[in-house]
Amino acid sequence: MRTLARLRWGAYLWVLAATAACSRDGEVDVSEGPAGFVAMDDGGAPAAQPAATNESAVATPVTPVTAPPIKAKVRAAGAEEVALAAALVHLAPADLKTWLARDGAAYSADRRNLALALSLSAQGAIAEAKQVADDVDEDELSDGEQALLQAALAGPGRRAAQATFGADQPLALAMDMLLRERDGRAALNANDAVGAARVFSSLMRDELAAPWEGDPATLTRWNQPLSQAQRMHRWSVRGKWPSVEAKVQKGDSLTVLRKRVIGEHKGLLICTGLIARANQLKDENALRPGDVLRVPTDRVSVVVDVSSRWMLYLHGDEVAAAFEIGVGRDGHDTPIGNYTVGPKQKEPMWFPKGGKPVPFGDPENPLGTRWIPWMLDGVKTDVGFHGTNAEAGVGGRVSQGCVRLRNVDAELLFDILPEGSEIRVQP
Repeated sequence: MRTLARLRWGAYLWVLAATAACSRDGEVDVSEGPAGFVAMDDGGAPAAQPAATNESAVATPVTPVTAPPIKAKVRAAGAEEVALAAALVHLAPADLKTWLARDGAAYSADRRNLALALSLSAQGAIAEAKQVADDVDEDELSDGEQALLQAALAGPGRRAAQATFGADQPLALAMDMLLRERDGRAALNANDAVGAARVFSSLMRDELAAPWEGDPATLTRWNQPLSQAQRMHRWSVRGKWPSVEAKVQKGDSLTVLRKRVIGEHKGLLICTGLIARANQLKDENALRPGDVLRVPTDRVSVVVDVSSRWMLYLHGDEVAAAFEIGVGRDGHDTPIGNYTVGPKQKEPMWFPKGGKPVPFGDPENPLGTRWIPWMLDGVKTDVGFHGTNAEAGVGGRVSQGCVRLRNVDAELLFDILPEGSEIRVQP
């Protein structure tokens, strides 16, 4: 770059860091669950039949998050800057170059070259990225952009004390996300499941919070390494996650053990399926007196992003699993708001409005193999998570307001999502 050599040393140190890493061993999509895993309920009373699902519930809209103040040297984000940032995150270098040639007239040569240099460096083409960056004038960049570009051109390395970029700095946010993705993928060779899981968790959360619309293909791209990392972390009995220990007593089932743990730890939301999966059990018959199980203590919640048709399943603030979903079609929009998980049901019967009940297994029953209702202020709504008899519709706007999942994903979610957990549905 013409003047990048003058980059202040303090700004350079501000962004140099390394994300931790994890192994490529055992590559499995967490959304499919381990072989032999048996679905288990919460051990309570039989769940009520699901309400009719052809009308949307009335819900309180989610309060939007206020963006942080714009810093002194950072230009206010406009629609064009957001579009450039989204293209940088979502497109491969060749596709980005095509997009810039077609739609890049609104951007200066410095902005175009900055985006292309970052994209190339994220793919490991450091030499080519440096050639493109030579034509970028640092005076046209914010301090954060300068430092991020310097870190990108240095290749994968240590980036401690990373800055946080918000919606007011979309291109810097996009640049940081690309560097995190690069570091996260490199981390899969370094056998640090915790570090890699946090990297891809942060990417998926930032994608849904970014000023651009979440991209399903990009979320799919990140879900595979996230699942690989979480198989060795959140879904491994040897993982480094918050827990309490519970010793199996003679005659215990997971239902009995769960009730005992809840009695000892008031307010803990946990279900038998979550205990089983976290301990890599096939079923409750695998329990032996004297065994010590780990019970996760991070609070479980779910974020449903309607526009991207993806949902995140979180332990605390970390994405432990993610699923592609189908949402409400026009006129039957999935209602935005905050809900809690109601009584879950296997092999649900469907009760259409004004029609006769449709039993499970009937081709006319759209609920698939599982039903997880949403509660609003303690009252059951007619909306929920469920499987489907038409899996091709997952990823689209196809439902009558409910959130559809592939049956294998609905069964996994049923197992690991405790009743009472929070559900946040955002546009």
